[in-house]
Amino acid sequence: MALPVDPTSELWEQCLALRASLLWCEETPAATAPDYEAADARSRHWCCVRRGAVVATVSLDGSRLRQLAVTPEARGVGCGRVLVRAAVAAGGRGVRAWASSSGFYEKCGFVRVGDAYESNGVSCVRMEVVSRGARWLVVAALVSYVEVLRRCWRVAALVHSPRALPRRLRGGALDLVPFGLFSRPDARDLFDELGAGGRAEYLGLYESGADVVFPVLAAAAAVSLSGRRSFALPGACDLVANVCHWRALRAHPGPYPHVLVASVAEAGKWAGWVAVAWWFLLRR
Repeated sequence: MALPVDPTSELWEQCLALRASLLWCEETPAATAPDYEAADARSRHWCCVRRGAVVATVSLDGSRLRQLAVTPEARGVGCGRVLVRAAVAAGGRGVRAWASSSGFYEKCGFVRVGDAYESNGVSCVRMEVVSRGARWLVVAALVSYVEVLRRCWRVAALVHSPRALPRRLRGGALDLVPFGLFSRPDARDLFDELGAGGRAEYLGLYESGADVVFPVLAAAAAVSLSGRRSFALPGACDLVANVCHWRALRAHPGPYPHVLVASVAEAGKWAGWVAVAWWFLLRR
């Protein structure tokens, strides 16, 4: 249980002693002491007590969590997580944590923002709690992708003889592998196989907005969860590829504009999403 701490109480003296023994190394410059005191004066504080002794403490300075300390014997039993939840419930949104502690904060719903940096000889990272808005973006992106798949399956069902298509194009009908429109002859073969009904269904996929909403939501979710604006790039590539595909569908059986651009955009889309997924996996 997270107990609020009054800075004039005996519990506060125990919290200070705990912080000093676990967090303040000898290399910490003495000049920073007034900074700590000023931050403590304007912060809110919580602690966990076991058998009459403080075993964990955390402070909240505005929206930033600070000075989380947990005794070794109290780790792994939920004390730190209880304190972090109390601070987040009180408005905490960010933390500057030791890089070695980032895994704990990720389990509490935080994500890294930016690159690691060094403070007093210790590698640190900036982290922010994942907002409900970011979670809803993920849900909305998944829902929109289900709609994309539903329409793609309807398109695939209209292919006259999918086994007659080159292997690289069988996925093109499903929109599940890269380079759906690999070249002008490939695009012509695929659209001929679809027939008028299939092309109309494929146009409906793009003109319904389903294949526009998904990349936008997915990119917004990736940026919100990672704090990296560059993670919007695969979504932008997806939009460019979809516009090229839509124009090729509208032009059939005439000239196929921007097929090369579509192939490059498809490559950027898939390489980008793989990089995004790899980044998230490395942070777990």
